[in-house]
Amino acid sequence: MAKGPKIRFSPHAHVRMAHRGISIAIVRETVRSPDSVSDSDSGEGRKRAVKCFGNYTYVVIYKALDENTVLVVTTYVSDR
Repeated sequence: MAKGPKIRFSPHAHVRMAHRGISIAIVRETVRSPDSVSDSDSGEGRKRAVKCFGNYTYVVIYKALDENTVLVVTTYVSDR
């Protein structure tokens, strides 16, 4: 796994991860070694990291808290 920022999780992200069956390891790998990163549609300084694992494409929405820490806001499996 690639080294990268410290990753914190919002309460909402924990709920969504549990509901959607997405592991902490998948989220960490997606943030630290994404296939692509773009600005989130929601704005607010959030980023959208995307990573493919097999037949699944995971999306993690996060924002930088400082230069060494990010906060995961939500995550989901994309159908694209």
